[in-house]
Amino acid sequence: MLGDKNKHRHGIMRGNGTRGEKSCTPSQSDCDEATAAALKTVAEEIERSHSKEAAETFASFQEELQRPEPRKAVLRALWSGVTIALPPIIQMSNVATKVAKLWDSACAM
Repeated sequence: MLGDKNKHRHGIMRGNGTRGEKSCTPSQSDCDEATAAALKTVAEEIERSHSKEAAETFASFQEELQRPEPRKAVLRALWSGVTIALPPIIQMSNVATKVAKLWDSACAM
């Protein structure tokens, strides 16, 4: 990964070019800047919540995204775990819609 590797308290990556901002590679056209921004918003919300469970689950979600071929079912299950651990995230409809693109489109293929 490019960029710095600073971590927030619960291990969520942050900074220029980190997982929360650049979980998708530029060659994956469906993984646009809006999706990367949505992931960053999720990371920030988890950081504010101090939820260790949400942070750990989101870290696993980010790790899955880094795989050459992320598994859609795993992404869905991990996202579900994040929203169970931190229900307010599901209320952020613009974020949820962008994140769902990761398994509904070529982004996760």
